[in-house]
Amino acid sequence: MRIAPTLAINRLLVFRKGRAVYDQKFYFGVNIIRGANGSGKSTIMDFIFHVLGGEVLGPTIQEWKEYASLCDAVVAEITVNDAIVTLRREVAPERSRPLQLFFDRFEIASRSVEEGWQTFPYSRQGTKESFSQIIFRALQMPEAATPEGGNITIHQVLRLLYSDQMTPVQRIFRFENFDPPILKQAVGDFLCGVGEFNLYEKQIALRSLEKQFDNVSSELKSIFAVGGDLEAPLARGGLTTEIDELTHERVRLYLELENVAESEFGADENAKSRENDRRMGN
Repeated sequence: MRIAPTLAINRLLVFRKGRAVYDQKFYFGVNIIRGANGSGKSTIMDFIFHVLGGEVLGPTIQEWKEYASLCDAVVAEITVNDAIVTLRREVAPERSRPLQLFFDRFEIASRSVEEGWQTFPYSRQGTKESFSQIIFRALQMPEAATPEGGNITIHQVLRLLYSDQMTPVQRIFRFENFDPPILKQAVGDFLCGVGEFNLYEKQIALRSLEKQFDNVSSELKSIFAVGGDLEAPLARGGLTTEIDELTHERVRLYLELENVAESEFGADENAKSRENDRRMGN
């Protein structure tokens, strides 16, 4: 009985038009893929990353390598703790492809076209769970939330285990544009079992509260800037009194303006009337 969680690849197959163009069995332990430059070593690693639930296409890789793009699907028989599961995923130019799972060995799965295969989306869709949730449950690993309100995915975990050739060597995680430090810390804590698994969710809540605090603080600074010259203390009662006084003053000034306008308008009308009378008298 192996220690949980354990995930190991037993066999990897790559298909093109229904024919296996690559078929390799792996040992439980360290496996070395060797070959000359350009022989396809990194392509095999991309296929492994892809069939386990990773996203090959991204900021560093915009499309599959030439010969990899000619393939249709990649299949892997894996050991998940004490269970054997067969995975199948299409090789396509789009991201977030679903994953098919067959809970048995490849020899049995290969004899079934549809029956026994279950398809799970990349991300949760309503009541339909994602394949990351299924794999984590099989590994007896709990779920952990992300800043977007979703869950940590198998892709984010694999980023710590796999790095493509385009990622700088000083980076521990496979490079991605949107890569907040709190997310990487959550993945590391998730794998190492550091603290409670709801710690990340609390950290996200804390960051949200800090953002709200910053917004309220900015509003208060604006209020203090406007009310800084008030003679009364900056309190609710003092502000109410000051607002009332300014309101009365505004009303008084409007009345004065109306009186001035009416007096000037009346004076103009009287002057015009006298002028008309004078002309008519002439």
